[in-house]
Amino acid sequence: MLNLDESFCDLRGRLAQESPERRDTLQDMLAMRRDEFQNFDIDHGVITSGKMLVQEFRLVRATTDEEELRGKAIWHEDIHDPGDSSAINVRLSLEGDELKFWYFPNGDEPGEPVVLPRKVP
Repeated sequence: MLNLDESFCDLRGRLAQESPERRDTLQDMLAMRRDEFQNFDIDHGVITSGKMLVQEFRLVRATTDEEELRGKAIWHEDIHDPGDSSAINVRLSLEGDELKFWYFPNGDEPGEPVVLPRKVP
């Protein structure tokens, strides 16, 4: 389950500062981002998430240290439309009971982390 209080902080911060007309648009954007990362799952180097559209990050290369994984992934923003994929950088970090996930859709600059509770097998 996505930790919405810790995820998308920039977007949530902008909500408090905008006019009422603009807030509706930002609320829609926040709902869309939340849906993008519902059902987050990692299985054998493949990360999937999404409610309506399911995206996939398929790791092709990774390095790890004690608490962090950095790597390159093939990102399909919609697995039901496999023709549009791109290679992007990803990062996963365990911080206590939280898993933080970053992806870098615009090159070397990550977006804000998506924060999820750590799953215990």
